[in-house]
Amino acid sequence: MEKTFKSIAGTFANTQACGLPLLLALYFAWGTEPFPGWTDPEQEAINSDGWTVETIAYEIKNTYNVELDESQIGKLMAAITIVNQPSRFYTNLPDFIDLSNALNGDTLDPAVFDPVSAMEAAWAIYEALLIEVIMMEPSDKPEDQIPEFSQEIRGYLGAILDQEGITNPPDILRLAEHNPNRLSEVMADFSDDPAMFAAINETEEQKSKAITTELKGRLRLVFDQLAHLLNTDVPTVLKEFGIKDIQALTA
Repeated sequence: MEKTFKSIAGTFANTQACGLPLLLALYFAWGTEPFPGWTDPEQEAINSDGWTVETIAYEIKNTYNVELDESQIGKLMAAITIVNQPSRFYTNLPDFIDLSNALNGDTLDPAVFDPVSAMEAAWAIYEALLIEVIMMEPSDKPEDQIPEFSQEIRGYLGAILDQEGITNPPDILRLAEHNPNRLSEVMADFSDDPAMFAAINETEEQKSKAITTELKGRLRLVFDQLAHLLNTDVPTVLKEFGIKDIQALTA
């Protein structure tokens, strides 16, 4: 697989590019230099400062003649944060919400609280896991381990599931704490109406299936973008990164 100036420029120019392809494009263009705290294996040195968002935008514009829009910058900076400060995503609820929104392409307005939906949270978690698999070196050191989601974040996700009426969430959201008796409670109200009972049950299942279908579509999009960046095809990308099947990711 060979990255080229054209494929990197094409990734930066793609306004629909996800956070991971943008992150890889930045790495392929300038190595570890833009990233704070990353070790350069060739120089055996640590770049402690990294680049500011302004510097990143300037260098991309100056080198590739591409001006990132606000959504792209948000996705890229969220991906960088997950690599360099994963605890912000996994343990701090306000950061989790902001980073999830950014990975979903939402622009940040500090004056407005923008809660993430179940779908947005599911995608953010998936992309964070992909970033971990592709961008982070395996390590046995305790300080390098990705933290578990905090109880506050689990509780927040559970509240979202309850609010959206999702009683049987996709696997990626099963970490959430939500009311396991909600479906039984709802069904009990319509126990004497079989038609309504069946309709509610079907609606609940459709909500979960809709999230899974959307996740699969976004995963295909990410790997299509990675294939473009690396000048290859999707099966080769999956093999390169040790991922057997996109479908298996959302089973």
